[in-house]
Amino acid sequence: MPRVRLLAFMLVVPALGIGASPARAAWPSSPLVNVPVCTAPGEQVLTALVRDGQGGLIAVWQDSRNGADGIFAQRLDASGVAQWAPGGVAVVTANSAYSYPAAIPDGAGGAIIAWVDRRADPDGDIYAQRIDANGARQWNTGGVPVCTAGGFGQYANVVSDRAGGAIVVWMDARTGQPVTSYAQRLSAGGVPQWAPGGVPFSSSANAWYTPSVFAPDDSGGVIAAWHDVAPSGTGAVHPWAQRLDGAGQPRWGANGIMLADTSSQVDPAIADDGAGGAIIVWADSRGGNAITTSTYGQRVSAAGVPLWGANGIPLGPPAGFTRNDGYHAAVSDGAGGAVVVWTDYDSKAIRAQRVNGLGATQWPFDGVLVCSTTGERQPNRIQSDGAGGVLVPWSDYRLGGGDIYVQRVDAAGEPAWTTDGVATCTAGYVQAMPMLVADGAGGALVAWSDYRGGDNWHVFAQNVAGAGALGGTTLGVGAAPGLTGLAVRCAGPHPSRGAFAVECSLPLDGDAIVSLFDVTGRCLESRPLTGLGAGTHRVTFAGRTVARSPGVYLVRLAQGGRHCTARMVVVR
Repeated sequence: MPRVRLLAFMLVVPALGIGASPARAAWPSSPLVNVPVCTAPGEQVLTALVRDGQGGLIAVWQDSRNGADGIFAQRLDASGVAQWAPGGVAVVTANSAYSYPAAIPDGAGGAIIAWVDRRADPDGDIYAQRIDANGARQWNTGGVPVCTAGGFGQYANVVSDRAGGAIVVWMDARTGQPVTSYAQRLSAGGVPQWAPGGVPFSSSANAWYTPSVFAPDDSGGVIAAWHDVAPSGTGAVHPWAQRLDGAGQPRWGANGIMLADTSSQVDPAIADDGAGGAIIVWADSRGGNAITTSTYGQRVSAAGVPLWGANGIPLGPPAGFTRNDGYHAAVSDGAGGAVVVWTDYDSKAIRAQRVNGLGATQWPFDGVLVCSTTGERQPNRIQSDGAGGVLVPWSDYRLGGGDIYVQRVDAAGEPAWTTDGVATCTAGYVQAMPMLVADGAGGALVAWSDYRGGDNWHVFAQNVAGAGALGGTTLGVGAAPGLTGLAVRCAGPHPSRGAFAVECSLPLDGDAIVSLFDVTGRCLESRPLTGLGAGTHRVTFAGRTVARSPGVYLVRLAQGGRHCTARMVVVR
C-alpha cells in the first residue's frame, strides 16, 4: 500500500491506547487492497457507520471475539488511519448477547449507539451508550437502559434529537400488547426524557415493519413510517406514519395516518422535507398483483396533512406496468424534495428518482440507471452527496462473488462516476452490507462486512474521492460540488407574518448553528445543525417561544469559526 506525507495543516486526532500517532497513510488505490477496520478473532459484522465531523468515520459492529456477541467501534480519520485501540473499543462486552447496534454522530466527534440487549431478558431489552471522540464511554459502563418492559424488543434504531441527545426507536411486543414500535428520547447525558418504557407510535396498530426514523420537526421529535394491516379487515397492507413531538406526544392522531388505501403497499422509506414534515415512499401493487409493484410516494406536512393527493403519486411508471420495484431508500435533496433509490428486480437494475416538494419528478420517467450491468445487486444505506444528489453503495455479483460498488448521481440526475459504479472492493470470496458516509468533498468513505479470508466475517473500509477514484487522502475540508461557501438566505415567506424558513448552505461536514436575533442583538432562538453534513438544509422558525413584533430580524449561521447573516422582515 503506497504511503504519502500529508500536508502540515492536516488535522491529527491522537490515537487512543496505541502509543504515538501512527504514520499518516493514503487510502489504497486498488479495490483488491482495502483498509482493515477490524480483523480480530471471531466474527465482526458491520451494522452502523457515521461521520466523525472531521472528514472521517466511526464504524460500529457486532463482535464475537469474546464468545458471546459484544459491540465494538473504531474511528478512522480522513486518510484511513485508525484513531482508537487496535481492533476497536468495546461499547459493551459483559457476558451476554448484544445485537443490531445502530448509531448516529454525537456532534462532537463521537457517537450515540443503541442496541438489543439480552443480559437480563433473553427476548431482548433496549440499551444505549455514548462514546466520545477518543472512544471513551460517557454513560454508565454497561450503557443506559432505554426499555426493560418485558416481552421482546428488537431492531433498535436511533436518530438525533438535534439538541445533543438522541431518540431511540424499536419494535416492541411487551406482554399483552400487539407488536408495535416505541420510542424514547435521551438527553445528551443519557437521561430518558419520555415515559418509562417509551412511547408507542400507535395505540392499536400492529406495525409489521421497523420504522425508518429521523428528527425533522422543530421540537426535537421524530417521524416514523411503517406498513400495517388495514383496519378494514381485508388483509391488505398499507403505509402509515406518525409524528412524536419533542415531549413524546403523538401529533398525527392516536394511531398515526394511513398514506394509501388501494390494493397493498409495503416497505416504506422516509426522508426529511426540511419543513417539519416528511416524504415517504413505498412499493405499491395497485393495478397489478402482489408481485407487480411500482414506486409511489407521499409528502406529509408537519401538521399531518398529505400534500400530494389521495394515495400518493407514482415516482416512476405507475402501477399496472410490468414492474417489480423493491428495497426502497430515500434521502432529502436539501431543497424540500427527496432522492429515492430502489431495485428494479425484473432487470436487476438500481434506479433513482428525484422529486421536488410539489411532487414533480425531476429525472427521467423511469428513473436514472445507477447500475444496470448483469448480476444480482441490492443498494444499501444511501446518503446525500450534500449537493442535491445521492451516494449509493451496493453488493454486486456481476463477477460471481459479492463485491462492493459505489455510484454518485448528481443533482441533475447524471451518474458522476464510472458507468455501473466504482469497484470499491473486489478482494475475493464475499463482501456484503456496504455502508457509506459523505466525505464533505463530493466523495464517500465506505465500509462493509468482508469474508475475504474464507473463515470469518471482518470489517474493511475504502474511500472514493470526489472524482470517483480510489486512493489518496480525503481531507474532508472542501465544499461539495454545487456549494460555494457558508451561506444563509430567507426561503419564505418574506416578509413574514410570524413563521418563516431559511436555507443554510454548509460547505463543511461538521456541526453548525443557526440563530435568530432582534435588532438589539438579543438571541431569540437557536437551532443546532448536527449530523447533517455538507449541503443545503432548510430550517423553519415557527415563533412558538417568542412572540415576535413587526420589525427587522437577523438570522445568523455559524460553522467552524465562520459566520454569515441574512435579514428577515416581520409584518402584521
